[in-house]
Amino acid sequence: MSDQHPKPVNRSRVVVVESVYHQPIDGAPIITESKYVRVLDSDEQPYGPRRIKVHGDWTQLKTGWLTTYSLVTLSNEEGRHLQVIPTTQQSESIRSRIIDIAILDEFGKYIVIGHVNPGESYRGTPPRGATLYARCLHHPAKITYTAFPI
Repeated sequence: MSDQHPKPVNRSRVVVVESVYHQPIDGAPIITESKYVRVLDSDEQPYGPRRIKVHGDWTQLKTGWLTTYSLVTLSNEEGRHLQVIPTTQQSESIRSRIIDIAILDEFGKYIVIGHVNPGESYRGTPPRGATLYARCLHHPAKITYTAFPI
């Protein structure tokens, strides 16, 4: 076999494919796409998806056996899967359920690294060794999150 042919990667990987569309009122949509593959150092399973409810106090996002992780995804489940059309008051309540995501700095202070609106999601790579926390200041909110190994 020739050295000119690449060898297949025989390790676990994370594949991300996302598209973001901006639809102006009077024009064609503007599309931003991102696609990549991250080959992992480990064959560990992801931790999740985990479903929890967060409140006004910071809640640690437990990651089970993973002490470090290469990627975290988090979805704010509020406003999804509604059975009826919400009243104006219910819609306002749903819109106020914004999730804050934070890490702790070396002094124990929470540093917010992201916000997740109702029905939306977050994807990010926290600093190595960081523990993630989440809260929703105005109401309890349901989230789903997954931590992927390095």
